[in-house]
Amino acid sequence: MTLDHNLSDALAALAEVRSLYWQHQHASPWSRDENLERQLADAWAAVAAQVAPQELVVPVAGPPQCDVGAPSPVLVAGAEGTSVAYDRQDGERCLLTFRNVDSVLFGGSNDEALSGHRLWGRGLQFYAFQEVINSAWIAQRETENSVHEYHHGGWHARLRHFIYTFHDETLECIAADFVVDDPDSASPAALAALSM
Repeated sequence: MTLDHNLSDALAALAEVRSLYWQHQHASPWSRDENLERQLADAWAAVAAQVAPQELVVPVAGPPQCDVGAPSPVLVAGAEGTSVAYDRQDGERCLLTFRNVDSVLFGGSNDEALSGHRLWGRGLQFYAFQEVINSAWIAQRETENSVHEYHHGGWHARLRHFIYTFHDETLECIAADFVVDDPDSASPAALAALSM
């Protein structure tokens, strides 16, 4: 899938502001930078204007292509973090670690039933790491969280809905971002999954 030039530019601008936002959050987790939050909201608005009102699945660069026949993914999710180890096309293992995770789904649609996935026809591809823009799942999670006394809106601007369609299962994750093959970002259990 080739992205429209305007959407591609808007996503790049959003990625830059998201990076600044999360750097600030890690440095000062209990303080708010209103200027940065306004920039984030504006960057998200530029993306939303390109895709509203529906969800759109777009490719994400970074993680190596999985083995399309038998990637053997192993998900490790817990308080220490969320990672998936899988076989790449070249036979090596890859470790994909998500940061600032809200939710994870694993299982479900295999390659023979992927056309039944709710995102089919919106850009969802076989054996690919992708992102859902204007995610209904993020909207649902934000609504669920809105009853919390310290709820902070704007989840679409801060979080991303990733989806990796493996041969026998699909991984979906709401997180801020991801890193590839970074042992310092992964839990000991995730590192052990590299050898599985």
